[in-house]
Amino acid sequence: MKLDEKERRVLGYVHLKADATLAEISSACSLKSHTVRYILDSLLKHDILKPNVIINKRALGFFTACGYFNFNPAFNSKREEILKAMEKSLLCSWLCPVVGDYEYGFALGIKSFDQINYFFQGLCNEFGSFLKDRTFAVDNKWYYFGKKYLLLLDKDQEPIVIDGSLEDLKIDKIDEQILNLIIKNPLASESLICKELDMPTSTINSRIARMKKQKIIAGCIYTLNYAKANISAYRIIVDLGGPSVKILDQVVKFATAHPNVISMDTCSGNYDLEMSVEYQDSHSIKYFLEEFRGIFKDEIQSLKVLNRLDDRKSYILSPLAFSES
Repeated sequence: MKLDEKERRVLGYVHLKADATLAEISSACSLKSHTVRYILDSLLKHDILKPNVIINKRALGFFTACGYFNFNPAFNSKREEILKAMEKSLLCSWLCPVVGDYEYGFALGIKSFDQINYFFQGLCNEFGSFLKDRTFAVDNKWYYFGKKYLLLLDKDQEPIVIDGSLEDLKIDKIDEQILNLIIKNPLASESLICKELDMPTSTINSRIARMKKQKIIAGCIYTLNYAKANISAYRIIVDLGGPSVKILDQVVKFATAHPNVISMDTCSGNYDLEMSVEYQDSHSIKYFLEEFRGIFKDEIQSLKVLNRLDDRKSYILSPLAFSES
């Protein structure tokens, strides 16, 4: 499906503000409210858009371990069963088929490094040693720039940034209930949350306001169904040989300015950097790679390009694995 000018204008605004009101969107996009409502309802109905709430797990003492793996061919008959077990785990926040050097990407919400081994050892204990290859890194700082290539507005929006240097913040069981509810239903109104949790409006409103102020609730965005929106999506995994602060700053400036870089993660582990890149065709990625390699040719130790398909499971920096911590 090809997005028309009005759809692109609306998406250009709501991609970083999925919880914006109709009045806010209408004003920013110079469209009537009923037009905005029709566009959003249509994109959601046709499963082109998907809302996601961004929870700053770093502020709650969590890390995100992101990585990729291949299946041992001997376990092809168990592949679907294993993938469903991964999806079911609260530790797993993202699972996606990819094309390239690896077959699947994953993200785990962890509080300690040994939970990575705990996760895979549990699967191997149940199904056998199904991993042929595996690589992973733990996030340091995550940037979400949004879909700048779709923007038809006069000025850019500020990116959402999850900074690993933030101190741990304390939340209680009621906060957990609120967070897990909006993770499952990012567009839930505060009145619906009150009804679901059987709590007073004042309690819910004050707690949500506090968690937004503390940046625990860092934002609400729309992601795309790539197949239905005719978008080519990629993950670029880069080893910079342990980059300096200066080099990382240069990469951040590059990613911030480039319209097709959707998000970026600086990491520690088997690689130093990961970028999500999107194009409306399947040919332009080669020009992106030529540009990136040209600028950072002296720093790049290795670079892998993975064609990202539609997610099997996707919660942006969530869910919070309270029961498995």
